[in-house]
Amino acid sequence: MLAVAATFGETVARRIVNEAAADLAVLVRTVNSALGQSARDLPVMLGGGVLVHEPLLQDAVRQALVADGLTDLRPLDRDPAHGALFLAKRLTAASVSETDRPRPAHSSEPRIFNPVLVMSHQQRQ
Repeated sequence: MLAVAATFGETVARRIVNEAAADLAVLVRTVNSALGQSARDLPVMLGGGVLVHEPLLQDAVRQALVADGLTDLRPLDRDPAHGALFLAKRLTAASVSETDRPRPAHSSEPRIFNPVLVMSHQQRQ
């Protein structure tokens, strides 16, 4: 409902969305800084029900990060548990098929990368 209200120009709803995006951007910057300069080339993965399904919040996060050069934001196309399973299999030297690997949304081929995972406020609580 909040996103719908914000989409129709309700100022309080829009402010809440923008503040949430700003808070999430702080988290991304913190993780990015901890990872060092090489993190600049990594995509920022968006996870959590609100971020994955609300383009308005995705756009607000994207706008908040553009000045930092972090423009490759990708919503998850699978539950984060798939990535945990993939890493667990990899750590135990188990065979991992291509279908087990985490992929960004809108990808025609599975890819392996070192994602920075941004979680929605809903998942953090």
